[in-house]
Amino acid sequence: MCQYHTLLQDVRFFILLTSLDEALARETASRGCPWCRDGRLHQSNYLRKPRGGPRGVPSEVAVRFSYCCDQDGCRRRVTPASFRFLARRVYFAATFVLMSTATHGLTLHRASRLRDMTGVSLRTLKRWSSWCLETFPGTPFWRGNKAQVSPPVAEASLPQSLLARFPGEALRDRLRAALRFFLPLSTTSDPRSTGMLRG
Repeated sequence: MCQYHTLLQDVRFFILLTSLDEALARETASRGCPWCRDGRLHQSNYLRKPRGGPRGVPSEVAVRFSYCCDQDGCRRRVTPASFRFLARRVYFAATFVLMSTATHGLTLHRASRLRDMTGVSLRTLKRWSSWCLETFPGTPFWRGNKAQVSPPVAEASLPQSLLARFPGEALRDRLRAALRFFLPLSTTSDPRSTGMLRG
């Protein structure tokens, strides 16, 4: 758990995730509007106030890259997939994944330590755990993608069992791979993404 806290306080890791998001944003812009197929995308980023990240993180880490179509009659927003954000969740994606992993075998003492480290309340941890164990296994995203993970993941210990399947000796490498796996869940405004994230 101390390893989780160290990573969540690593400013360089969050800057890396921001650079990965910048690359995804450029790719999205280059493909044009997915809704009308004719429009060009104009940058329309907005500032978020994500929780659970390191202190002293640069302000650009909280910027959500986004675009708007330039065509009259469309003008729809297109928000690229993200390594940092899971749709409208208020906590960073990395915090959600690691803290949900840490909830297995959760005790009041452990929950108190997690809250002190990240500011995530016991109520929120329980809600995340419930979503991971009860809701997530039934989503179209998981049903359509779980076959990519081999050997099969024990759904009774998600997302811990999933994180353990990703390659890399260091936790930061496995977490980055997990965040890449979850990319389709990170946006609800691009029809090219087929994820579903609620709860």
